[in-house]
Amino acid sequence: MSMLLNLRQMLKHIRWAMRQILRVKPGLAVTLLIISIVEGCAPAALVYITQHLINGTIAAVGQGTAELHKLIPWLCAMLFFSLLTFDVMYHVREPIRLRMNQSLNYVLDTERLKLAAEMPLLKMEDSETSNLLNRSDDPGNKISRILHYLLWATQHLVQLITISLFFTSISPWLPPLLIVIQIPTLFLAGKSEKLWMDVTYAQTEEQRKADYVSGLLTGRKEQKELRLLDLRTEFQRRWRERRHHVRTASLAVRRTITFLQIPSDWINLAAMAVILFASAYQLADRSMTVGLFVAVFQASYSYFEAYHSVLYGIREALQGAGEAGFVREFLQSGTSVQMNDDSHKRNLKRAFPLPMRSGIKLDRVSFRYPERDPILKEVSLHIRPGEHIALVGVNGAGKSTLVKLLMGLYEPDGGTITADGIPYADITRNTLRDNVTAAFQDYYNFELTLAESVGIGQPASLGNDGGADLSAIEAAAAIGGADEVRSRMEQGWKQPIGHVMDGGVGLSGGQWQRIALSRALMRRSQLLILDEPTAAMDPKIEAELYARFMTIMRDRSVFIVSHRLGSARIADRILVLSDGVIAEEGSHEQLLTAGGIYSRMWEEQAQWYRD
Repeated sequence: MSMLLNLRQMLKHIRWAMRQILRVKPGLAVTLLIISIVEGCAPAALVYITQHLINGTIAAVGQGTAELHKLIPWLCAMLFFSLLTFDVMYHVREPIRLRMNQSLNYVLDTERLKLAAEMPLLKMEDSETSNLLNRSDDPGNKISRILHYLLWATQHLVQLITISLFFTSISPWLPPLLIVIQIPTLFLAGKSEKLWMDVTYAQTEEQRKADYVSGLLTGRKEQKELRLLDLRTEFQRRWRERRHHVRTASLAVRRTITFLQIPSDWINLAAMAVILFASAYQLADRSMTVGLFVAVFQASYSYFEAYHSVLYGIREALQGAGEAGFVREFLQSGTSVQMNDDSHKRNLKRAFPLPMRSGIKLDRVSFRYPERDPILKEVSLHIRPGEHIALVGVNGAGKSTLVKLLMGLYEPDGGTITADGIPYADITRNTLRDNVTAAFQDYYNFELTLAESVGIGQPASLGNDGGADLSAIEAAAAIGGADEVRSRMEQGWKQPIGHVMDGGVGLSGGQWQRIALSRALMRRSQLLILDEPTAAMDPKIEAELYARFMTIMRDRSVFIVSHRLGSARIADRILVLSDGVIAEEGSHEQLLTAGGIYSRMWEEQAQWYRD
């Protein structure tokens, strides 16, 4: 029953793939089908022509050139179908296949990347979603593969049918008999395909782990620690173990599949032998012409070649169906997430209030990661316009989770988040992103030109013609510190940074941090969140940078997340997050006087800020 269910699922994937093909390029699909049918009819036509050509040649022996002239139409027909099959159809088919493949790649990859970009962050951080993304990679080629092998199977199925009709000249019972003996071979082929798909699916995560280790061994940024800690041998060992596990499982299944195919081959060889021996006996008693005997021999070879080609096409199409199923699963899961995200109410959503009057409020907000204890427990918080707040706490207290909730990247499990009383769920995503932005500790190094790496914080500043709004970039860089990086660059803002682009310049961690901070400042957001973007800096330098920064940002709300209290003390208000709740709240002096968690943390860190 499980195999039957698996086969039904594969057929569903194939039907879905066919709908995508007909949606993207129906005309090209029909054209390819017609070409396959024509190519499938050609072998039977050649068999029929061969029979009459040989019989005509034998009859013409000793009869003079007049009889040979009768063979010219058969020779022309032989030449026509040979060219049609082996040359003309190929040159017609391949450009159409290429165009179909390009169209599917463009359309499906566009949809896949769009869904990935719009999928909730929590969903993207899930390991199963990561597996799905890997499995659904290159969607157009996966769908094209199904089409290719289905057309291949169709072509050779037509060849089977037309050759079977030729066999009726020997016996009307021969075609049905050939069909009956293929039933067990089809069953074995289906069982073989299920085994292969099961092992392929099971190995996806193991293969992903092997690819990750391979990336560690070949990555540029990883080489310092790999060599310093002498980890290359260890990771090579791990890669070999992963690959050995994948290879061993694949070879074991492939051996099983080979054994399953042996009975099919024996049955077909026996059937071919019976047909040829029966034909030889008919030739011997002259109930069959020489031309028909040769044609039967040719047809038998063509029939069983077509049979194996049909099985091969079906097998590859079913395997492709499994891969297309990954694409289907991701696209449908992404669409489902969008629908559950009230996308059908998009036109009813409101813009983020500009300017804010009462601010952002969290009312009894709770959150937990899947299959884990709650990380936040009924947190209530009010961020007023222009207020500077610091959130402190030990690592793992939930600070970054609270930041993601404030940015709308996560949705709370309980409670509400509002801006001027408007629930986040009712605010359009683009206006929320424009008004609540952040610089993170785990920022990404965009290895572009220096201007682009800063300006990408507000894509509109880069323009569509490759130009950039340098005034906006310079203003953000002056506050975030990227202007100091520019002053050291030979080509100024046009200098490629990193090692991806030709002529790129390597940067220090501190320089990358200044660029990341400046990038976050590109948007005139009403709330700027600093989630420890300067964690790699010296604590005293960090505190001085934040002090200057806060003076410049006096008209905007700033939310600083840090486990360093020297930066927190310059805020208007300090919140201490502990065990999923805001345990303490007040100014630096008030919290020191209270003698609680903050006071103890300060005593541990105070020496960092002394001269």
